[in-house]
Amino acid sequence: MPPKSCEDIRDALKGTGYCIGNYVLIRNYARQYIMSEPLRIVIADDDSATLKYLQEILTLLGHRVVAAVTDGQQLIDRCRTEQPDLVVTDIKMP
Repeated sequence: MPPKSCEDIRDALKGTGYCIGNYVLIRNYARQYIMSEPLRIVIADDDSATLKYLQEILTLLGHRVVAAVTDGQQLIDRCRTEQPDLVVTDIKMP
């Protein structure tokens, strides 16, 4: 049964050491919940470690990250060209 909330995932992973801020996931756990149709996703964050982590996890979940950008103007430009299904963005960045 898939988790219903972030809290469910945190509870399932408690004590495993697989935590990065609000992003909590473990590869084997994530593989159980891969979606049947991949989303085309643009991610935006000014922290390169967060970008790398999100790209890895979203790809692992079966999605296609079509762009990973570090500022708001790049985000707007890439969304116009890529027409993503989903945007995952930090709200405080240049």
